[in-house]
Amino acid sequence: MTSAQSVPFAARLRAKMGAWAQALAPLPHGYAFAALDLDQGISFELRGADGPLWIEADLAPGPGFARTRSLRLCHQPHALTARQRQVVDVAVQRFQALDDGDWPTAGAEEPAVRHVRADRVLVTGPNLPTDYAINPYVGCTIGCAFCNARFRAEDVRRLDGRPHRPWGAWIDAKVDAAEVLAREVASARPGSVCFSPVITDPYVPIEAKLGITRGCLQVLAAARFSAAVLTRSAWVRRDFDVLRQMPAAAVGVSLPTEDEEWLQAMEPRGATLAERLAVLDDARARGLRTFAVVQPAYPRDPAALAALLAARVDAVRVDGLYEVDRVGHLFLGVALADPPAVEAEFARLGVPTDLAEVLHHRS
Repeated sequence: MTSAQSVPFAARLRAKMGAWAQALAPLPHGYAFAALDLDQGISFELRGADGPLWIEADLAPGPGFARTRSLRLCHQPHALTARQRQVVDVAVQRFQALDDGDWPTAGAEEPAVRHVRADRVLVTGPNLPTDYAINPYVGCTIGCAFCNARFRAEDVRRLDGRPHRPWGAWIDAKVDAAEVLAREVASARPGSVCFSPVITDPYVPIEAKLGITRGCLQVLAAARFSAAVLTRSAWVRRDFDVLRQMPAAAVGVSLPTEDEEWLQAMEPRGATLAERLAVLDDARARGLRTFAVVQPAYPRDPAALAALLAARVDAVRVDGLYEVDRVGHLFLGVALADPPAVEAEFARLGVPTDLAEVLHHRS
């Protein structure tokens, strides 16, 4: 799917960060710049003999690992070898020398939905539960107020000179994603792909019209990749036919609570509790593996939530609230749970709390 009216995604920021990437050569110990990703903030991927590294940049306050004039810098993985530390130190010094504090100012108003052209679709990243990840969209109109990904997405908008819009009120649709992906899988090793790590939901409402996620799944199925899709929407059912064509596939729902009132208060444009449970039931009936992500965990009764999911999922992941200083105030009147206590309820019912066996499959 393409559009004659599509525009490059974050063109001004990509040009500036591209210059930063070029300045990384050479790096110590045979490391080299591999890729620049702007979907989930600014991320430079470096590759070398000691394993991949990512240097991430954002506008958040605080020291991070280091700071340039404008940006906080962090690295992944957090634990570095001595040689990796030397690589990161050199990269930081070069970024500090390049940051002149001159960033584009906010431009004219733009549509809430932009059709954008993708630079790359099949990506790798730190802490992925799969071999690869795909974001068919950037931004999320489900708009969960507690979303920790929103801040880096908003940083990219600001640093690219785009006007501010509230989280949940904008989305960039990668209308050529399936075409780009078809070229990428021709030379990539088949493996597992998650949709979508944090920055969007693969079944945002506009997916019903654009079909970008479905197009990407069709490309992956033809190339014998497997996929794991995580959603807060019931629209995923439409694509069960494609998922069943893959060597392995898993369907997951985000379900942080069993309390419908709390769920609708925190995720008003997400599917209802009953709809999310029905997604899992339907997926299992069609022979697909299933999982749930309980994050941020705020069940009114952890045992009741575990009982609802135990017979419906092959595994769960439980985690807490991120960016507490920024979004913790939203949970007044809603009790955040202790993740280990919630995990214990699932373990008592024999539900694994490690998604690796469910999500990771290499052809």
